[in-house]
Amino acid sequence: MKTRLSRREAPGGGPRGGSAEAQTDSRYLRGAQVTNTDGIVEFTTIYPGWYPGRTAHIHATVHLDTRTVLTTQLYFDDALSDRVYAARPYSERGARDARNGSDGIFDEALVMTAERVGDGVRGVMTFDVRRS
Repeated sequence: MKTRLSRREAPGGGPRGGSAEAQTDSRYLRGAQVTNTDGIVEFTTIYPGWYPGRTAHIHATVHLDTRTVLTTQLYFDDALSDRVYAARPYSERGARDARNGSDGIFDEALVMTAERVGDGVRGVMTFDVRRS
């Protein structure tokens, strides 16, 4: 899945362009990337699984500088998750116990726009972060 994250409104910040080194399996799909000069980052990952009591989500942290950080979660439409989880290897795990509506942290505004691309899905989310 490619996710496009943007910091269009965010002045300053760290170095831009390029990406951090590849992450290993021991990092549980965690990684760090630096935006390009337009404040955009793209990454490819697998569709996330789920754990008890939570709907499918991806954690995201945006660092504007060493003190200003936005930490959030990105969500998927339940219908999309249903289609993904009906296929192997997800279907081998059984049914998930939480959907968007039953997750106490879920926020509809953080559902990514998603589209089929080949045999995958592209998710897009824009972060407009402003300093106060």
